[in-house]
Amino acid sequence: MIPGPQPGDGPTGAARVTVNGIITWTRIVGVLIARLVTTRLLLEAMGIEGYGAYFAAVSVALLIGFLTAAMQSTSLRAIALETGGEAAQSRLFNALLGLHLLVALAILGIGASLGLWFVNAALSIPAEVSDAAAFAFLCILVATTFGAVLAPYEAFLQSRERFAVFAVLDLLGAWLMVPVSYWLTTLQTGRIETFALISAGAAMATALAGVAVALRDYPATRPRPRLLFDASVLRRHGAIFSWTLVGSLSAVARTQGLTIIVNVIGGPVASAAFAVGNQIAAAVGQFATSIRTVLAPRIYGREAQGDRDRMLGLAFTACKISTLVALALAVPLIVEMPAVLRLWLGQADTTILFVAIVLLINQVIDQTSAGTGIAHMATGRIARYQLVAGGVSLVMLPVAYWTGATTGDFRDALVVAVAFTALVAVVRVRLFDVHVGGATRRWLRETWAPVLAALLPPLAVALAIEASLPASVGRLVLVTGASGVVLLLSAYLLGLTSDEKTQVRAMFRRTPGTK
Repeated sequence: MIPGPQPGDGPTGAARVTVNGIITWTRIVGVLIARLVTTRLLLEAMGIEGYGAYFAAVSVALLIGFLTAAMQSTSLRAIALETGGEAAQSRLFNALLGLHLLVALAILGIGASLGLWFVNAALSIPAEVSDAAAFAFLCILVATTFGAVLAPYEAFLQSRERFAVFAVLDLLGAWLMVPVSYWLTTLQTGRIETFALISAGAAMATALAGVAVALRDYPATRPRPRLLFDASVLRRHGAIFSWTLVGSLSAVARTQGLTIIVNVIGGPVASAAFAVGNQIAAAVGQFATSIRTVLAPRIYGREAQGDRDRMLGLAFTACKISTLVALALAVPLIVEMPAVLRLWLGQADTTILFVAIVLLINQVIDQTSAGTGIAHMATGRIARYQLVAGGVSLVMLPVAYWTGATTGDFRDALVVAVAFTALVAVVRVRLFDVHVGGATRRWLRETWAPVLAALLPPLAVALAIEASLPASVGRLVLVTGASGVVLLLSAYLLGLTSDEKTQVRAMFRRTPGTK
């Protein structure tokens, strides 16, 4: 059997979910604060056009890295479902390591040829920073390639619920960028190149530290060259990987691909506005996604036990709680976005304001069905899911580009992206009707209905405070605190089932076997 803590639904399992959730959220908050400070310093150091050019070039490297995301999802599933002894785990892990090596070589080859050409020929980048943007692209490409090779180690630690490891590493990496960004403001030249080089180095150092922990604690992760390309293991998981490619490409397309479209239509200033606005939505998404990260091993565990009904229930619970978490942050942010931008950047630029609000709405819609992706992966029958849901997401890119290019306004492309996110949410769940009859009705009943019921009270409170008080930092704090408290109460009373309430109470209760 798999060593270490096993997924469960009792108090001990609930307590472990709480601990992992606290660790993950601590990491997110710490990283978020560091990145907010870093962004303001980078805008000062690089200027808005330089920052936009850097962000657009890096997005191309991250878009090519969709291969890593696809393979890591496959690796996490394979490792989580492996129930053999250490020898079987070692055989599986090394075969995955070999496949990741091939993926890394593909990323490097595609990036060094087509990717570099695209940065130089297709992106809208001012001539004075074009060489710097190309260098930044190559730095992040190397870091992405390096991360692709070592991604199985992160997947292995996630399967063992070792979330504290990456919490510490991510916090250290994010806060390192704060003094680096401040130092950039004192440089006269080479700001973009310097930041890209240090960012890439920090990412690679973080990956290596995670590898060191895995090697120390889990003998199965030690490289064994003769097992790196085990054909039988690769055949068993190759189909999952091939179809996961489509889903990962579609997920990256909705972020990095959209970034590229915004740059091509609106230029580097639009890229900078998107980069700044997207940070807020991405932070909300990280909080919400942390719920799924913590629950993913348990969802896989239920499927491995043959309890598909309970597995789907956990997936819908992940959808619901992720959406509630997103709303807890999105409601006050949307209502008070001008104050947030003034406090953060010293101004409330109307373009950034629009981008930030639209991307927040997009993030909330996406969370309502994101948990079903894990459920599809757990079943192992994902070809239709990835082909249809992933295909719809990919169609978004040409439609969004055509719309924005036709009107000449990149903001219209963002509105199209939101509409496609809603369509994908429905498609994800509808496709699960094949596996579990009535899944869509259950999703509407167990996710959307309680979410809408829990949303109305805090939204009313936030709008009432915003309408009755003048704009100020005090009002921002009051809206955030009041709507947050009301959402917690309404979520508990209106959004959770009796079983989920029991689980929540168990999380905060000391029980035998928990610490």
